[in-house]
Amino acid sequence: MALKKGDTYNLPVTITISGSALGIDGVDTIEFMFDTIRKVYSDSSLDGVTFDTDHFVVPLTQEETFSLQGRIVNYQARVKFDTGQVKGSAIKTANLFDSLSKEVL
Repeated sequence: MALKKGDTYNLPVTITISGSALGIDGVDTIEFMFDTIRKVYSDSSLDGVTFDTDHFVVPLTQEETFSLQGRIVNYQARVKFDTGQVKGSAIKTANLFDSLSKEVL
């Protein structure tokens, strides 16, 4: 995955835990972290994260991508199940590219 500072995204994220792709059955809450940006999927979340067939869609705004630092962005999901159990996915990386413009359009 590659990201550019100042761009907006609706990132498709497939969560794999214990070798299996995660759906929404039995899920209470999911926390997505992209460096320091936190997005939450739940019934009461206003972060705009949705589920689409076999993956989650995580939106990032211009302001959020401008706030990312370095050349590599680590990202991870942590899932809280209806049972109360919490499991984290593997940490993945995305390349981060700079932008000449620093203005939010």
